[in-house]
Amino acid sequence: MKVGAVIITMGNRPEELRALLDSVAKQDGDPVEVVVVGNGSPVPDVPEGVRTVELPENLGIPGGRNVGIEAFGPGGRDVDILLFLDDDGLLARHDTAELCREAFAADPELGIIS
Repeated sequence: MKVGAVIITMGNRPEELRALLDSVAKQDGDPVEVVVVGNGSPVPDVPEGVRTVELPENLGIPGGRNVGIEAFGPGGRDVDILLFLDDDGLLARHDTAELCREAFAADPELGIIS
């Protein structure tokens, strides 16, 4: 299963964003595709391969996430699973993406993991 991550930032926590991006890059299994949404702000420097979208105004968390979803094709159709992360978050384990893949594969009616 293909996993994508939508990360919302207001551009004011570049060190935390970098740590989060590093933790996503270290996930086991196939790489997680990432889009960083600058919610009314420029996006700080990100590693090569990370897509960015800069919104001219802050659309709030739901609005920013919705823009991020569309970065993975209409309705997010280019990925099977979407992770929603804030720029001050961190994936402390290397198997988070794999655990999500396993959970969704095991239960085709599963819609959300929190």
